[in-house]
Amino acid sequence: MSNTLFNGQDQRLAIPAGQSLGVNPISGTYSAAIVAGAANLPVILASSSAAAATFGPYATGVEIFLDASPVSQIVYDVAVSPDAGTPGAVSAAVLRPLVTCSLGDSMTAQNYSLSPSAVSPASTLSSAFSNRSWLAWLNDLTAGSMTLAYVGGVGGDRTDQIYARLQTALSFNPDLIFDFAGTNNIAQYNSYAPYGNSLATAVDALVSERQAAWTTMQKAGVCVVALSVLPPTTGTVFIQAQADAICRANRRLATIAATMKNVRWVDLTPAFIDPTSTTGYGLSSLYYDGLHPMGYPLAKRLLDVLGTALLRPNAVLVSSRRDCVQVDAASLNVIEAQDGLFLRGTAGTASTGVTGTVASNWFASRINGSAATATASVVAAPSGIGSAQKLDITATAAEDNFRVFLGFAPNLTQLPAGSRVRVRGRVDVVNTTGLRAIYAAANRNTSGGANAGVVSSYDGQDTPADPAIPAGATFTRYFDVPLLTIPADATGITQMRAEFYAVFSGAGSASITVSQVSMEKA
Repeated sequence: MSNTLFNGQDQRLAIPAGQSLGVNPISGTYSAAIVAGAANLPVILASSSAAAATFGPYATGVEIFLDASPVSQIVYDVAVSPDAGTPGAVSAAVLRPLVTCSLGDSMTAQNYSLSPSAVSPASTLSSAFSNRSWLAWLNDLTAGSMTLAYVGGVGGDRTDQIYARLQTALSFNPDLIFDFAGTNNIAQYNSYAPYGNSLATAVDALVSERQAAWTTMQKAGVCVVALSVLPPTTGTVFIQAQADAICRANRRLATIAATMKNVRWVDLTPAFIDPTSTTGYGLSSLYYDGLHPMGYPLAKRLLDVLGTALLRPNAVLVSSRRDCVQVDAASLNVIEAQDGLFLRGTAGTASTGVTGTVASNWFASRINGSAATATASVVAAPSGIGSAQKLDITATAAEDNFRVFLGFAPNLTQLPAGSRVRVRGRVDVVNTTGLRAIYAAANRNTSGGANAGVVSSYDGQDTPADPAIPAGATFTRYFDVPLLTIPADATGITQMRAEFYAVFSGAGSASITVSQVSMEKA
């Protein structure tokens, strides 16, 4: 079963014994590494590769971390090596129907039948099934993989009116929002006073308001499926200047969407344009009434562009972060791990053994040893998205240990007692000598009560008996720290931490870069 990653998304995949991972980049590049189940981790399989590849089969089960580049579409399949000894082997990724909302005008309003039609989608496109909405068809064509939680379509609405309902849509905690807006901005350019009878002003408003809405949805951790403004047909009141304005708006919106992670632009024009038209009008037989599209061709266009795997059961639509919170009193925005919002500014603390620049709310220090030093700097993240905290460590001795961590006072409204928290992050290591271990931890520091002190959960750990990492090694390690539970005396928590450690076995040096850090509420 094919799955898809888009625009900087990533996924940790369980590959069963006897199975392989197949990767096919439609656009952009990907990186892949075995992060569990093999020796000498991580095992780098691909780095910024644009080539299709099959990794495996593996004699024992492994976990592979697959990471898509910032602007990309990466299709992958788990369990692509048939193995009679591994019945029913499937991807471990995403298991439930997608919680879906829609925003728009009359093209989204469910004034069409939602009930199943007796007419096959393979039938001639005709009025026999044109009364069904595109959302209903889409749900049918994707095997009922969506839970439609909210339909925010109101006939005649412009973008400013449509996005007044955005917070209502977000209140349903959707995985995905279909955004289908803009027709009425163009239709009302000469009747809505703020546009001043100017199509250029109407287009500017359409573009800026859709972009602002996409940004809000991004910050909420929602995947946006942004539909283009449909071309009008000759049977409507739209004049040629309005048809041209729709084309200009769509070109601008497509350019903006290409720069935004988790915004998937779907150009409807190729599926609806009249092939005989030289003026940009739609084919009237594909419209319910000359203006509103019939449901089936629109749903089919969505699947043609996005891929059927995107919306069917067990498909990975997004690395959903709607439960990912920046639990900071100053900002409660939901974040994406890859956005690097936990690595901002330069007001952090360089403590014992460390000089240089540390990101705000971050701390860097030598916590064991006496002679080793490190120079800290805030650099561009290796993924190309956001920032990273780098430590250039030199002159180490046995048991020297450096720690870099994000620490902040938690907002206990967001993290009440009993909450469970997970830390994730990426560490890139370059030019190692004498390095023994890299590991990560989630910490809660409490004062008072039965749970006072520092309590940690670890991904990886250091023991003196561990062999040194080979000299000169360069690798990437992705950490996924097991859940840490907030104690009953949660009011005593003084600090939450996402920590990353580098431990040395003897004389040496290394460059350590920490990025893609998130602290997520499970």
